This record gives sequence, structure tokens and C-alpha cells, in this order.
Amino acid sequence: MKKNYVIIILLGLTKISAQVGINIESPTNTLDVNGDVRIRSLAEQTTSPTYVLVPDDNGVVNKVSADNLNSGIVTDDSGSSIKKIQTLNYDTTKTVINGLFEFRISGTANATTGNMSYDIRMTKDPGSNVILTAATVNRWGGTGSTTPGAENKTISFTSSNYSNWQTLNTVTGNLNGHNVMLSVNLGSSTLAEDSPYIFYNLIVQRVDGGLKSLIINRY
Repeated sequence: MKKNYVIIILLGLTKISAQVGINIESPTNTLDVNGDVRIRSLAEQTTSPTYVLVPDDNGVVNKVSADNLNSGIVTDDSGSSIKKIQTLNYDTTKTVINGLFEFRISGTANATTGNMSYDIRMTKDPGSNVILTAATVNRWGGTGSTTPGAENKTISFTSSNYSNWQTLNTVTGNLNGHNVMLSVNLGSSTLAEDSPYIFYNLIVQRVDGGLKSLIINRY
């Protein structure tokens, strides 16, 4: 009887260490699933992940550094990425990240009057000088002029100031807005990869009642 138990245990251990296939006769990995995977319950991650799991072209899942995903956004030509901030009050703790840049709305404490600024900073050290050129079309409404105007602005980020907020422009008065064409020259930055340029279009609006909206479209 003791010998039989030993045989059963050894067989069990052998089976555990072998490759396991689900809906497939000849697995090629430790766990080989031919079909969809569903997870019923997952704990929410409250901190930024160090790694994420991603499949390759063959469906094999590997871990990839989360930092690598951010840098890869520069050469992404699969379409635009749109992010949005909308608020009735100025809360500079509310930010949104789109690509290599983080955006926020700032201004005076009064929710219904005062100017509205929109700010930008980088999320990663560029390793060298990065130049942002903003061409802004301004539209005044309400009690102001209805004639649009235009402004140009250049911002520079380096390894020493990339995490500092810089103001792109300021919207004044009610029913006013900006349409910003923002081009980013990464130059020889370590984040440039295959393409030294990325582009954004920003739609900025401040309306009666203090409603503020910033839409960031990366393409």
C-alpha cells in the first residue's frame, strides 16, 4: 500500500510540472489556452504599476515595463488619443495625462469670474531639450469682442525643468475659447525613438457660470 501511495504522489507531481493545455491537445507553454480568458474578480490597483502583462503576435503573455509603454506612444500611428478635463472650480490637483505630457486648468479662486489658464508639463525626463510650439486662435464672445485673434508661443522643457508646470495660454472673460495647434519637437531626446515630432490639438473653453473645459487630442 505504501508503494502505491508513492506512485500516486509522483504521478501527481509530474502532472503539475508539465505543460497544461486548455482546449488544445499539444500545449507549447506552461499554460496554453486556446480561447478567451475571463477573470471574474480583480483587486483595484491603487498605485502606478511597475509592469503590465501584454500578449505578443502569437498570444504569448509577457511582462513589460510600464515606462516602456509611455515612451512608445511617440511612434503610435494607430489613431488619436483624446483626454478631457471639465470643472466648475479651479482644482490644480485634477490633471490628465495624454502621451508624454500632463495637463491641468489653473486660475483664480473664484469659480465664476477671473481668468482660466491651461498648463502643461512632461511626465518623463526627456534627456535633452524639447521644444513645444503653440499656435493659438483666440475667440472672444459675450461682452467682449467677437473678432478672433492669434498668438504664437514657444515652451522649452529640459532635464532640469520637465516636471515644472508651464502655462500655455490664458482665457479671459465668459464665452471665450482657444483652439491650440501644438507641435512638439523631441529632437535628440531619449524619448524620440523613430519620430522626433508629436502633435496635439487643444480645445479650451470658458463659459458663463464658470464652467471650464480642456480637451486634448493627440494625433
